[in-house]
Amino acid sequence: MNGWNIDKKRGSTRCERVPNDIVDIIRVSGANDYIQFLPESLPSRFTTKDYAKHTKLNLKSSQTALNVLNYVGAVKRVGKLSNMYLYEICL
Repeated sequence: MNGWNIDKKRGSTRCERVPNDIVDIIRVSGANDYIQFLPESLPSRFTTKDYAKHTKLNLKSSQTALNVLNYVGAVKRVGKLSNMYLYEICL
């Protein structure tokens, strides 16, 4: 199905992504273990852009990571700065 997708639109390709190597195993057994994903250099209140800068992740990955950290209670949303959420570390 190279060159055409299901909707018969031209230009799509199918490829499989298979990991070549396991770099590191990180064990997370409780909510306090998520603190390892928060760099010590973060300010007390930070945005997704701050988190992306300190972790060297792209913005989309940073948004996903902060959504997970917010869900598990490692960070909490404390306000907004223009159109960005402000986060604060809880643990």
